[in-house]
Amino acid sequence: MTVLSKPKPKTYLWIFICSTPVILFFLLAVAVVMLISGEHDIGNDEIGGGDGEFETIGIAPEVERFRFAFERYARQEGVYDQVNVIMALTMQESGGRSLDIMQSSESIGLPPNTITDPEYSIEVGIKHFKK
Repeated sequence: MTVLSKPKPKTYLWIFICSTPVILFFLLAVAVVMLISGEHDIGNDEIGGGDGEFETIGIAPEVERFRFAFERYARQEGVYDQVNVIMALTMQESGGRSLDIMQSSESIGLPPNTITDPEYSIEVGIKHFKK
């Protein structure tokens, strides 16, 4: 009769050392597959159409609802072709969750968030953007 003995601690260490590259490779492969299998079809939401009109990707509704103001003041300042860039900057600045939507107060020498009218913030922000 053969008696099985417990593996020595060094054996566990050897198994761990040998299996680590295999485990890391497996995790890397899973990450790559997850990235590749994500939805990359942007369909009709492509930026830039043949007729010069743009559709937005990733602009929050809180910012998108002020598109008319962005377009109006951008047209006044001669930067209408940059409306999507300006709205993207607004997403970066406040995400549309502040009354000073473009964080424009500081550009006219006021303390942060002093402007409480989103449309005025857009007007000041676009003038500053043009400079």
